[in-house]
Amino acid sequence: MRTGCVLAGIVFSGALLAGAEPIVEDFDAGASGWQVADMACGGSYLNPIGAYAVDWNESGGDLGAYISRLDPSSNCFYFEASEVFTGDLSAYSGGRLGYSVLTDLDNYSLERGVILIGADGTVLYGELPMPATGTWGRRCLLLQPDAFRIGNRNGPVATPDQFNGVMAGVSKLYLPAEFGSIVAETVGIDRVELSGPCLADLNLSGAVDLGDLNLILGNFGSNLGEGDLNCDGIVDLTDLNAVLGAFGTVCD
Repeated sequence: MRTGCVLAGIVFSGALLAGAEPIVEDFDAGASGWQVADMACGGSYLNPIGAYAVDWNESGGDLGAYISRLDPSSNCFYFEASEVFTGDLSAYSGGRLGYSVLTDLDNYSLERGVILIGADGTVLYGELPMPATGTWGRRCLLLQPDAFRIGNRNGPVATPDQFNGVMAGVSKLYLPAEFGSIVAETVGIDRVELSGPCLADLNLSGAVDLGDLNLILGNFGSNLGEGDLNCDGIVDLTDLNAVLGAFGTVCD
């Protein structure tokens, strides 16, 4: 019998995990349909101003190849995910979106949210901390209503019905890249991962095991995101205790 994961006292049942096979893009085979969308800063995000190709880099990523883009304009640019990250993503509700980012500027902090757009045009905006400059770091966002606002960073917190409605029919997923106040920054992303509610399976192996425990211990105290199970910005005792509490759980 499949066992659920335990995090902060919440038990994720086997039923919730059904159909939540992780979606992973490491860009080893190329850009894989990703592109850059140019947006009006703080805008509706429903009508991009322009679309641009990304640069594919064979090496130098967080783990091998990655994609990047020089800021194309004075607007705000986002990486637009391929169609693999769209459609009915309900099975990932309660899970986590993680990815690695590299930027050479960090002096513009007003456009740092992940954007999910539903089939009906509802916009979910999930704000993340600013990345560090000059080094790869993991970013992490829990896929739950209170992690998102409606419309933009100043909108109301999403209700469960609004969140579930978007997750049932995601038309677009955008990852933020506008981290500079001038048209100068180059931003790269790598290792985009969409995983289901078994949050303690950090390495997506299908079970909570020594790999997850070692990941936590190896990054303990880090604020770069690797091993940040609950996406609170630091790898700490909360993350360690959650992995220990779920140790041995089969998640797939």
